[in-house]
Amino acid sequence: MLFMLIDMDYFFAACEEHRRPELKGKPFVVGTSPESQKGFGVVQTSNYVAREFGVRSGMSVAKAMSLCKELIYVESDDEYYESISKRIIELLRDFSLPMEAMSIDEWAVALGDMSIEAALKEGQKIKERIKEEIGLPCTIGISSSKIYSKMVCDEAKPDGLEAVPLDEIKEFIKDKEVSKIPGIGPKAAAQLEGIGITKIGEITSKSPMLLIEKMGSLGTFVYNVARGADESGVQESEQVLSIGRETTLTHGADKESIDAAMEKLVGLTILEVEKRGMMFKGVSAKVRYQDFSEKIKSAKLKNYTASKEMLSRKSKELIAGLITEKPVRKVGVRVYSLTNAAGQKGLF
Repeated sequence: MLFMLIDMDYFFAACEEHRRPELKGKPFVVGTSPESQKGFGVVQTSNYVAREFGVRSGMSVAKAMSLCKELIYVESDDEYYESISKRIIELLRDFSLPMEAMSIDEWAVALGDMSIEAALKEGQKIKERIKEEIGLPCTIGISSSKIYSKMVCDEAKPDGLEAVPLDEIKEFIKDKEVSKIPGIGPKAAAQLEGIGITKIGEITSKSPMLLIEKMGSLGTFVYNVARGADESGVQESEQVLSIGRETTLTHGADKESIDAAMEKLVGLTILEVEKRGMMFKGVSAKVRYQDFSEKIKSAKLKNYTASKEMLSRKSKELIAGLITEKPVRKVGVRVYSLTNAAGQKGLF
């Protein structure tokens, strides 16, 4: 089995370059705050020119601007990026391959029993279509599992296409830092370092039981990755697990505008619920603040319902508990614990 990982290069920044060609070749960042408050924001992403100055995602914009005096600031436009992401998904579906969305700009694709040569040709076709039809660059990694494909993809950036077959994967990963394993953050890396492991190739020198003792199930995971035995695959599912809508608000949104936005989202969500012939028992409300942090509140109802009034009342109760003095950028409504409406008639 082979898998492909498609990762859009510096996605938000690339989207901005696409619609604002004058930005190409200039250092710029996409940040989380309005232009008027950029000094208080955080870098969401930067283009490669800015990265040459040491500018990185997660850095304060103030710090980034101190590193690069010519740095251009662009306010994040979530709806625009999401619309581009949806176009890419539709393009990928044309290839009729099982696919899993990993994030807004990253997808895993199952290639089945393709040869490495055939997989590389398929990857080249995908890269060319994304470039021609969407106008953005991407990097593709191909290997024997989703995890290995991700690691190959990271190595091939930017705008690359690389494949590493299973019989070469242990050699490919052995000298990499353990933090290069997807899902291994600073805490897990520190745990591994505490038992003398900094490189992936060193993991198999330790007892699997020691790794499990120190890290639980994560210990089994890293041990299998290190010995070339990872079998992570694409988790494609047509099952609808939740239905919801989100919207970005104008700067300085007050309670009245938030309530109006929520009511509109409730209406759109109920339309989709009715279209699918579903009922729900769970409700959640989400707020994304201007600093790009998010909070979600959820609640379970006593009975399944498809009532717009019930969703409106419950979602507004939930959102009220999320509104603070922090400026709000986006709000959302979602229903979950879904069931087919026809199968629930006997409950009422």
